[in-house]
Amino acid sequence: MAELEELDLTKPGKLWAMPEYETTTTFHYVVPKPEYTKDKLVANPQIAPADEIMDPFVVQHNQLDAQGRAVLDLEKTGRAKAMIGKLEQRMQANQRLDVIRAVILASAADGNHIPDKQAVETIDFNVAAIPTITLLGKTIYVTVQNFKGGTKEFIAELKTTAPLKEVKVSVEPGTNIMASTGQNGNGALVLPVKEGQTITLRIPVKFDSTAEERQVMRIPQPGDYRTYVPGGWRTNMGDNNPDRYMDVQRQEIWKGVSYTLKVTGTGPYEGIVKTVQLRAEDWAAGWLWKNPPRVLGHNVC
Repeated sequence: MAELEELDLTKPGKLWAMPEYETTTTFHYVVPKPEYTKDKLVANPQIAPADEIMDPFVVQHNQLDAQGRAVLDLEKTGRAKAMIGKLEQRMQANQRLDVIRAVILASAADGNHIPDKQAVETIDFNVAAIPTITLLGKTIYVTVQNFKGGTKEFIAELKTTAPLKEVKVSVEPGTNIMASTGQNGNGALVLPVKEGQTITLRIPVKFDSTAEERQVMRIPQPGDYRTYVPGGWRTNMGDNNPDRYMDVQRQEIWKGVSYTLKVTGTGPYEGIVKTVQLRAEDWAAGWLWKNPPRVLGHNVC
């Protein structure tokens, strides 16, 4: 068997075909399954979306170049970066692909169905090494109780594989990012990385705290310790109770700020993207009396 040509998606080049009497030429890169051979695709030119490693690229008959070729430029169309991202996702899911198949489908124009309505060509490629990014959230959910107890930072761990040499770390909405390697930035930073290294990323937890107040008619309840008046402790209750008075209740409201932490490759590896959601949980206390109840005071000692 002849050795397969290598496809280096960091230097992807172009794929082209010279169809005749076609209306469209469509380029695919797919998982090399038995159903994606020339003969089977002529009979049934259907490719399952889950098997696509690239969004199909269509060239109309009036878009051929000066040599009459339908051309897919993997770099200019952004397809190479997207393919890197999809191949990396498969590696993370233990579905590594060392070989991928290019499929070119040419659909004949009406009235030109000889010899075939559908012409097919397939080419297999060895795929050059694709790096991976692993972003693991360690502290990604914080409540107000956690925050008051001392949890002041979201924490995530970052790992990469070669040949990746740097990544871009960003957070939305923008805030400070601190890396265990010593770098920090507001909203984004570029980190040098190497295989086997674990980098800890820290994002400050933020809550916006406010308090609301309202006036409420306060009525002592049975069993309350009441004010002494001539004749004894006041114990009468009800709507006409002379102990009724206006008092203030207060409620704490905590609004948590949540973030999206994103790590991407740089240069040809921009298609490799990992994200983690960081959530600070909203919380509101119940209405509490602002002042101690009057029944705790008294006028005799």
